[in-house]
Amino acid sequence: GRMVRPDGLIRVTGRGRTWICLVEVKTGRSLLDPEQLESYLDVARENNFDALATFSNQFSPSVGVHPVKVDSKKLRKTEMHHMSWTALITQAVIQHEHRGISDPDQAWILEELIRYLEHPKSGAHEFQDMGQHWTSVKISAKSGTLRESDPGVEEVVERWIEFMRFLSLQLGRELGAEVRQYLSENERK
Repeated sequence: GRMVRPDGLIRVTGRGRTWICLVEVKTGRSLLDPEQLESYLDVARENNFDALATFSNQFSPSVGVHPVKVDSKKLRKTEMHHMSWTALITQAVIQHEHRGISDPDQAWILEELIRYLEHPKSGAHEFQDMGQHWTSVKISAKSGTLRESDPGVEEVVERWIEFMRFLSLQLGRELGAEVRQYLSENERK
């Protein structure tokens, strides 16, 4: 009964099978909305689509972990994938500058994509800040009065993990190799 409009749909056909994925894109400071993603997951399930892919400036704590929590029941038949713009640019730069592309047309297209995404007006931003509670959490930690229940602690921890992910992507971009941060099972949860 409600109209939903994903930003796109990807259909890949090969070897007698078709894979279909809805796409949601956010740029700038726009955040992925759990309710919106859940409505897209409903559409995907109702139409037997395989996945929902999201692109935004939000960072996953690690590869394969989505930055937005949704009802796990909605993920029984539909996969949900995420890639930050920084991760996408990193992969593009590694491919273009470190591995090389033999086809000159494909190399040019990839170079233009990198140039576009690195432009400030593209909306693909790098890590921005540690959030509104950073200063108060930092001061409490320094003075030894920080408690797990203090406002903003969870947000600062999430931002710190995002910042480490950003740094590993930047290092990988410079080295031309994948760099992953290590998170324990508890940290990933």
